[in-house]
Amino acid sequence: MRTRLLAILLSLMAGVLLALGFPLAASLAAAQQQKVVVDRMDDAARFAAVAQFVTARTAEAAPPGLDEEGKRATLASELRRYEELYRIRAGVFHRDRAPMAVAPAGWRLPGDEETDRAFEEALDGRRSHDPPQAWPWRDRRLVVASPIVRDGDVVAVVLTDSPTDGLRSRILHDWLVLGAGEAAAMLVAVLAAVRLTGWVLRPVRLLDAVTHDIATGRLKSRVAPAGGPPELRRLAGSFNEMADHLQDVLEQQRAFVADASHQLRNPLAALMLRIEVLGYSLPGEHRAELASVKEEGRRLARVLDDLLGLALAEHAEPDLKITDIAELAAERVAAWQAAAGRQEVALAYDGPGAATGWA
Repeated sequence: MRTRLLAILLSLMAGVLLALGFPLAASLAAAQQQKVVVDRMDDAARFAAVAQFVTARTAEAAPPGLDEEGKRATLASELRRYEELYRIRAGVFHRDRAPMAVAPAGWRLPGDEETDRAFEEALDGRRSHDPPQAWPWRDRRLVVASPIVRDGDVVAVVLTDSPTDGLRSRILHDWLVLGAGEAAAMLVAVLAAVRLTGWVLRPVRLLDAVTHDIATGRLKSRVAPAGGPPELRRLAGSFNEMADHLQDVLEQQRAFVADASHQLRNPLAALMLRIEVLGYSLPGEHRAELASVKEEGRRLARVLDDLLGLALAEHAEPDLKITDIAELAAERVAAWQAAAGRQEVALAYDGPGAATGWA
């Protein structure tokens, strides 16, 4: 019973921990990625501020009075330092995807679906939506795009292409911490379940032990006061009351049997004496009937002795002896022949001549 109760409690606790753990793990991964996305958006906004007025394809095509070449060099320098420091590819691209400034040198827009989606969203005048969730087992890059707006029009796009190794490592670390916390919670749940089942089942174990004691003859055994639910404590008290009543009934029964045995022994002894005296005056042809009556009297005396011994004994195993069952059955048939004849009933023994057994 304790094993089943523990299995139920631990299964419920494991289900609760799993039901809470999976959403929490997904939330931790999303939070880590959101930090990276926000950081990349801040970087893209900084590059967009630098590149906002560097919109001409060449310095010669720039409007008069603008230091187009200096701003272009500043933008390229910022992108290069950024790539060298963080190992993140970044670039500013015209609407037709021609590069304005990129790092590393010669980098071009990848032609994958995720990059195309982010670039098109930036061309629509809004930052790209959050990229698909990164998972520890999936190696992919994180693409973020932001528009460069001038006079209400999108003139270029800033795009960053980040590796996710660090992000995936942080997600995995958070999951390991979460797993350790779940394991600790499960350990606490196991200890609590063991204590709880012990507290609940302690009265049941005591009740089972006392029931076995009473069944084997130790009638004075009782359930000791113990902890546990109130219902089981009341059950233990009721069981003790029932055991007290049972012991009283058995004591009364023993007293009655002992008294009856004593009361019957004297009349039986007097009857046997009269039968013995009567036997001296009976004709010889009645000797067999007289012997049968004496045997029945002696048998009744043995029964009374056994009843008296049973009444005085607290509890004892039956004293089994090897007995000739066939002879005993034949004697009983002979003893009841007279009564059967008066009722016109034919009584006969049909069995082996000898059959021994424990009785």
